[in-house]
Amino acid sequence: MTLQIRMGALGLILLLAGCGFHLRGSGMDDVALTDMPMIYLQSGNPQSGMLEELQRRGKLQGANFTQESSAAELALNITSENFDRRVLSVGTTGKVREYELHYAVTYTVLDKEGVEKLANRISLVRDYRFDETRVLGKEAEEKQLRQDMVRDAAQQIMRQLRALK
Repeated sequence: MTLQIRMGALGLILLLAGCGFHLRGSGMDDVALTDMPMIYLQSGNPQSGMLEELQRRGKLQGANFTQESSAAELALNITSENFDRRVLSVGTTGKVREYELHYAVTYTVLDKEGVEKLANRISLVRDYRFDETRVLGKEAEEKQLRQDMVRDAAQQIMRQLRALK
């Protein structure tokens, strides 16, 4: 019986390996950016969560970020970053049942001479159910959704920077 279980487990592993299955986050997002030019990050909001996420993601991927604008070949400027929460649906009692989160980030990429290489706006939308009896849990869920949206937008920006080279 144990031989059959082992053979079944081995067959399942081979099947999953052969179908192209891979964990989220692997693939193109893990490709090193070592041949990228030096990039200077700036934002109108120094407390920007996007700047922190880009720096973290860039370090993981080997991107070359610098603190000195004069040493950079490209400047990535986060021109605006906005979160918005809207009511998506209301129950029969008039209380909110679902919210919709909107996240928009606008950025430009300039070269050393100040010529615009890329200008883009990324908009993301997520929705979640709200239950007034679980307010603390729903606040934590909203916070996690906001962090995920910033992470997703940072991934998109890094992909576009990779495409620039």
